[in-house]
Amino acid sequence: MPWLTPGHTARQAWPPVPGETADLPARADVLLRLGRVGGWVESVANDGKTVRAVRPA
Repeated sequence: MPWLTPGHTARQAWPPVPGETADLPARADVLLRLGRVGGWVESVANDGKTVRAVRPA
């Protein structure tokens, strides 16, 4: 089924090879950019103001 191909391709590439980690502000614009490059959040600071994030290699 051709309509499944994009999802299948994305799933095969996940998870990406982890790259560097960074402490980022927990703001919508920052988190959207992180997601667009394929990064993910590992943890959220107790105060909720920053996140520990991983960018793909």
